[in-house]
Amino acid sequence: PASPTLYSIPISNFSARCRYLIYKANLPVQILPPPNAGMKDPAYITQQHPYGKVPSFHDPAQNLRLFESETINEYLNDYYSAGFLPSSPAAAAKVRLISRVLDAYVSPVQGAMYRVFPGDRAAAIKEIRAGLRAIDQMTVWGPYIAGTAGPTLADAAVFCTAVFCEFMMPRYFGASAFQNCPRLERWYTKMKANDVDAKRVWTEIWEQLEKWEAGGRWEKLGLEKTG
Repeated sequence: PASPTLYSIPISNFSARCRYLIYKANLPVQILPPPNAGMKDPAYITQQHPYGKVPSFHDPAQNLRLFESETINEYLNDYYSAGFLPSSPAAAAKVRLISRVLDAYVSPVQGAMYRVFPGDRAAAIKEIRAGLRAIDQMTVWGPYIAGTAGPTLADAAVFCTAVFCEFMMPRYFGASAFQNCPRLERWYTKMKANDVDAKRVWTEIWEQLEKWEAGGRWEKLGLEKTG
């Protein structure tokens, strides 16, 4: 059968958390953009992702199609024994909690940083900062985010979203993403400096964000550069 496939685009922080795991664990998973007309292609929506988003995943050998980045990463970790969850139930729960806080309190409003936003943009930015502070309180230098010796699902999730925050918040929302988040900032800085796969996904995302900026994305939203 064909190789397992992750459908991904470089700028997606959700896709990037899966790419990071694939890179770090050297998994036999090919990474491709959505086929044909892309994410909104009717066949892609029918077969891969009912909401027309990335990432999605297809493993023909298992007759398995998945979407939602954390679910994909849980599967990859379990199927390939990638070691991205500690064996201790308590330690694994800490990892899952960090990912859950990100996905419950930061991810739903992250679009306020870079999209037409129907709600109160300033309030959403405050929510993002509050979510980052909550994660900061859970960050334990280990050297990975939950105090582990190796990377976890939480490292994959938080790092890729933090790239967005690092780029956008000081430029368009007045202050560093890591304001009042010293533990999170230390972890993020070390990840970029010491983890080659983290730096790889950082580069993939950052280059696309620079293209957005060069194309005037934020000016079109009426947002002025503040830093």
